[in-house]
Amino acid sequence: MNNKDLVILCNLRSDSRMQLTQMSKRTGIPVSTLHERIARQDYIKRFTIVADFARFGFDTKVHALLCVKQEDKDAVKEHLLNSPYVNTLCRINNGYDYLLEAYFCNLAQVEAFFEHLEKNYKIRSKVIHYILEEIAQEAFLSRPSHADWASGRGSGHNVKWIQMD
Repeated sequence: MNNKDLVILCNLRSDSRMQLTQMSKRTGIPVSTLHERIARQDYIKRFTIVADFARFGFDTKVHALLCVKQEDKDAVKEHLLNSPYVNTLCRINNGYDYLLEAYFCNLAQVEAFFEHLEKNYKIRSKVIHYILEEIAQEAFLSRPSHADWASGRGSGHNVKWIQMD
């Protein structure tokens, strides 16, 4: 991926509904080139939205770490993949097996969800974090200014991005 593709990606991540003419004005890349590059980009998995689940009544968001006994790992994974509450599921390391992000209407649903897991599967340990405020979401490579940084793969040449204030 070259710098021009990174500029396109960063602009799409900041506003995926931006018209190509507007992106062309911002980037200086001709509309025909933008259209061609977006059409052939195999690094975009899918076009999606970022929903405000609280507006649908799902006010309680949690991130949870689960450590599961070996014999139940596949069953727990399958259960979580099929749960309507689970938005994201990751296999992780360092003492835990899964990291999940889930949305619930209230704390009672959270408790019932994890009680059901512990009752039906061999959960060694769990850590639940209630998300009080989401400060940034989908921010990685979401600004056109990030393209130069990313073209160096985030290291060395542009240290200002990793220095603390």
